[in-house]
Formats: sequence, structure tokens, C-alpha cells
Amino acid sequence: MAPGPGRPGRVESDYERRGALQYLCAWDVLRGIPLGRCVPKTGIIPFLGLVDQVMAMEPYRSAPRVFWIVDNGSSHQGQASVRRLHERYPNLILVHTPTHASWLNQIEIW
Repeated sequence: MAPGPGRPGRVESDYERRGALQYLCAWDVLRGIPLGRCVPKTGIIPFLGLVDQVMAMEPYRSAPRVFWIVDNGSSHQGQASVRRLHERYPNLILVHTPTHASWLNQIEIW
């Protein structure tokens, strides 16, 4: 609606995402290497894609234990996630940081 005497102008804002991507990243703390990928949205399947990408590489593929330290995001939350990843990769040990402890998340710091 156009402005007039005693009537402010009004503007309608339309917003479209237009392809914003999410960056998923694993951080090799020992070697200081980020291993990441861009995906259209987050979720269990994109997270598993990142895990598959990393666990297919050496030294992770043949390591006796690979610790994945994750926050409590919905794609890797709880015991279901622990079981799902351990079934897929027996050498993978999933460790959750405490809730509301983002300063412990190395990816957040990076």
C-alpha cells in the first residue's frame, strides 16, 4: 500500500532460499585437517554421507578405533545414532559433547 497523509508505507518482503547449502565437516584433530562436503540440507542421510566419505579414507578405514566427537544435533543424537554408526563401522566410537557446550565442538571453533 502506498504511503499517504497519516498512513505509513508498507512493503511486502518475499524470501526464497535459492539453493543455500549446508557445510558438513569432520575435523581430524591430530593432523589439523578439515574433511567436509556441501549438501542441500542436513539430516541423517547427509551425515552418513560425511561419515562414509571419511571412513573410506586411510588412516580411518583401517584404524582400530576412530572417535567421532559430535554435538547433539538431530542427525547424530542419542543411542540410535551410536548403534547405527557402530553397525556400519565397528571401529567407530561416537562420543556426544554435553548439551549447550558448543565451546567443546572443534568444528564450531574452527
